[in-house]
This record gives sequence, structure tokens and C-alpha cells, in this order.
Amino acid sequence: MKKRLPAIVLFLLAPTIGELLSGSSPPSEFFKPFPFLLLAVLYGGGALIVRELNLRWGGGGRQFMVLAVAYGIVEEGLMAKSFFDPAWMDLGLLATYGRALGVNWVWSVNLTVYHMSVSILVPVLLTQAVFHSRADDRWLGTPTLHFIVFLFFADVVFGFFLLTPFRPPAITTLICIAVVVLLVGIARRFTSVSRYETRSSPSRARWFFLLGFIAMATFFFSCMWALPEAGAPPLVTIGVAVLITAFTWWLVARMSGQGRLWEDVHRVAFSAGLLLPYILIAPIREADTTSTDDPSGMVIVAIAFAVLLLVLWLRARRRSRTGGT
Repeated sequence: MKKRLPAIVLFLLAPTIGELLSGSSPPSEFFKPFPFLLLAVLYGGGALIVRELNLRWGGGGRQFMVLAVAYGIVEEGLMAKSFFDPAWMDLGLLATYGRALGVNWVWSVNLTVYHMSVSILVPVLLTQAVFHSRADDRWLGTPTLHFIVFLFFADVVFGFFLLTPFRPPAITTLICIAVVVLLVGIARRFTSVSRYETRSSPSRARWFFLLGFIAMATFFFSCMWALPEAGAPPLVTIGVAVLITAFTWWLVARMSGQGRLWEDVHRVAFSAGLLLPYILIAPIREADTTSTDDPSGMVIVAIAFAVLLLVLWLRARRRSRTGGT
């Protein structure tokens, strides 16, 4: 059990961040046994698969992000089918804004960015900070990894057929599968970047925190709300989402020396910045009387995450200053 503890924590943390903190599944829904199991296998299984493949293939940060994009497409394009379903419960204006050829294009790009960063990257970074001494180790043996992959795809198949009655055209599903296979194939060919940055130390942790917060707040405000509400051309909204994402990861690479120089204190700070908009909006969600679900408890969730992030950051800062493990 001690050997598997990092994998167990990531398995539970990924859905807690991706669904609970985001408000997609408030406490009244999230903690129901069967939905929780489905979400844990989906998010937790996906995060474990992405991390383990990235570690075994050795392709560095670029490979990780491409695999995380593939995960986002699997979740929303194949299991939930929200990429294509015009009646998906969370779409709102995006059910019509940016929809063409049977695809919710703006929603698809936005959710892919969200899952890449919030559902996969942040849980992995935080779990590795908790288990600092095992951050570079494999957390799953090969048979266990194969079992997780089996559970993950069984979960996706279950969701595809039983989550909603919507059925996208067969060609749409096949193209979605082909894109995922292509992305995994591309990721498999990546190797770690050999060029080292000239800087001898990463930027200060506060800059990682501010970068994460500004990037996520700007993305959330502009691409999920302001631009669609203003009636901007959908291609502009998609372009802004891609630009924010690409620029953020470029800055992270520069500030961290291609990921070789930053420490846990920087990773936790960046993760906290990405999650801060969701923490701040939790009271608004709970006070929303028009919500179709029960948002009770979201403030408690936000406070719990704020405390967790603060504790992890203090631990990481102390470890950084003392050089301890």
C-alpha cells in the first residue's frame, strides 16, 4: 500500500480537482458512490496513464501536454460526447456559438485546454510535490498500468453508450478516435529537449503563481464568457484560447529552464495560480439560485483546497530553503 500511495492519491485527486473544485459536480453529486467511481476511473485513470507513459517514453513536457490533450479529447469527445451533443447540459450559449458541421468547436477547444491543464497537469504536479522523493519514479508496475488502461477504456465505452442517449454519427466518432491515436503516436516520437536555458535558476515562485492565475482567469473570462457573449467570430475565440495556452506554456518553459530548473515550490505556485479562479468563484456558484444542481458545499470545497495549496507551498518552500527531501 505504501508503494502505491502516490498512485492512489493521484487517482483520487484528479477527479476532485477536475470535477469537484470546478463545480461541474458539486458535493451533492460528486460523493455519490457510483458517479464518484466513474469519475475516479476517468480522471484518475487518465492522469496516471498520461504520467506513466510520459515517464516511460521520456519525452519531457511537450510529450506530457500532447498526451494530456489526447485525454481531453477522449473524455469530452468519446465518453461525454459533449464535443458533438448540442443538448449537453453545460453548454449554455456555446450550444449554438461556434457550432458547425455537428461539432461544438469553441466548447471543444475550451474543454481540451481545461482538461489538459486542470484535470491532468495540476493533479500530477501537486501529487509529485506531496511525494517529493518519488516524483521521478514509476508509480505503477506494467501489469497494473495495463489494468488501469483497461478500466479507463471500459469507463469510456460505458459513458459513450449509457451516459446520455445522444449518438454522434459513426464517421465523427471514428475521426475522433483517429485524432487521439495520431496524438499518442506523435507524443511517442518526442524526445526530451536537449537545449538548456542560460539562466542558472528559475524565476521566483510568485511569478509562476501570477502567470497561472492570469492565464486561467483570462482564458476563463474571455473564451468561456466575454467573447461568446459579445458575439465575436468563433474563430477569434478559438484563436485567443490557443494563443493564451501556447504563450503560457512557452513562458513556463523559459521561466523553468525547459522544466529542468524549477522545484516543487514553483510547481505548486503555478498550480495554485491555475486553480485560484475556481476557488474564488466557488462562493458565486453556491449563491447561484438559478443553478440546476445543488451547489451547497462549494465554499467548503474552496476553503479546503486553499488550505491544501498553502500547506503544500509552505512545505515545498521549506524543503527548497533547507535542501531537504
